[in-house]
Amino acid sequence: MLSQQAALGHVPDTAGPEQLVTFLLNQPESSQVINPSPSWHIHWEALSGYLLIFAGLTGFVFLLVLLWNTRLRREVSRRRQTEAALRESEQNLLHSQRIAAIGSWQLSVTDRVMTCSDEMHRILGVEPADAGDCYKQFLNTIHCDDRLRVENYFYTTLRYQNELDCQFRVTGDDGAVRYVKCQGKVTAETVHGTLQDITERHLSDLFFQGFARQVTGHHGTDYFNALAGLLAETFNVAYVLIGVISKTEPGRVDSLCLIAKGKIVKDFYYYLADTPCQKVIENHVCFYARDLLLHFPDVEVLQQMEVESYAGIPMFSSEGTCSGLIVMLDQKPMLNEQAVLSLLQVAASRASSELQELEAERQLKLTSLVFENTQEGIIIADANGCIIRVNRAFTRMSGFQNPMCWKSVRSFSTAGPIMIITLFFIYARC
Repeated sequence: MLSQQAALGHVPDTAGPEQLVTFLLNQPESSQVINPSPSWHIHWEALSGYLLIFAGLTGFVFLLVLLWNTRLRREVSRRRQTEAALRESEQNLLHSQRIAAIGSWQLSVTDRVMTCSDEMHRILGVEPADAGDCYKQFLNTIHCDDRLRVENYFYTTLRYQNELDCQFRVTGDDGAVRYVKCQGKVTAETVHGTLQDITERHLSDLFFQGFARQVTGHHGTDYFNALAGLLAETFNVAYVLIGVISKTEPGRVDSLCLIAKGKIVKDFYYYLADTPCQKVIENHVCFYARDLLLHFPDVEVLQQMEVESYAGIPMFSSEGTCSGLIVMLDQKPMLNEQAVLSLLQVAASRASSELQELEAERQLKLTSLVFENTQEGIIIADANGCIIRVNRAFTRMSGFQNPMCWKSVRSFSTAGPIMIITLFFIYARC
């Protein structure tokens, strides 16, 4: 039996699940609505509190994640900017090294592990190697005539921790010889140093010192032979030609001097058609560092010489026209274009001056020949009328054996018998 509370439509607080189901089934339809007990309110309020706490924690975590994400984004952006600045700084350093022709390197004293910059590999003329092989590669590029001296110097410097400063030659994979200056700071564990390409400066020193020693003082053919020999020695090339354009055949070049593998070849000439020298005669400076025969495959003389590289520069007369050229050819690649062309320009200027001087001497000899052999009597006097020189025709016509004894042309008016002589008086401004 249900209690009085059940009869009145109320469920006791202590009713179990089975009693609650029985009560609901026995209720009429009009009384199916049951008022919730106070316990459900308590449960709902507790659940709402938990939900609010969970929502607060979720919001707090979301806020933390948002703040962390914002900070992470800023850190990533800052690192990207730092990396970009480092890359830009590295590129600027590489460009500076390239312009100054200075490479940097670092050597571990204990295990001989060496790291080199890209510019240093370019100076050495080799491809970058692994760090363990870089030091060995560096030693192998040293010129065979300098290797023993440099290795002994490095050994002594590393042992006593002296300042590193030496000059030597290196030979790259392309066979080109470069002059370098190596400097470094030695410590107990590492060596930090630089390698500078001083080829242009060294070649300039060799050329001008050699010019003063070997060329100055010579004249004519000896001058051109000495100049061509100096160019061959300075740049270590197989062929050097100093030539002039033929006056009888404008399309032909006659050699003033030709050095072929250390020997002087006389009476050499060739025709300009379809050769690189044709461009030089047209007032163009030509330089082919390598693969010359690919550009001029049909020139037989170049095929016979088996040349690989070419450098040529024109010579000009006093009227400003091209009178000849200076050419260097080699059987290996020719590097250092700037140094080669600048020194060739100096050589061409000196050779042009020598040609002009030879031409002036030739004109003087021709004038002297005409002066002595003309049939007219000629007196050369200065602005004051003092006699400087007379020709043989004047002596024969005047009868005076030594007309130079008169101080001036006016002396002839009072000397000897009166003679009617047609004379040319030349007054020199001196």
